[in-house]
Amino acid sequence: SNSLDIHSVLQNSTWYKELSSTHKIFVNQNLAPITQMIKQFQQDQMPGKKMDVTSFQNNTILCSIFNNLGIT
Repeated sequence: SNSLDIHSVLQNSTWYKELSSTHKIFVNQNLAPITQMIKQFQQDQMPGKKMDVTSFQNNTILCSIFNNLGIT
């Protein structure tokens, strides 16, 4: 499966590892709703389903976090 495991992306990210703990908390808080959304999406067994990413494509903070993590 091509599921996005944000937790393992964070663990492997040099950018994330070098953040201060305050910034890590900020990043985690911003990623929490996305992680939840992905989890629910993966549990939904409906065929042909598509995840609605517009809600976070328009979020500049999330976009910059994703860029820093190398998620496109």
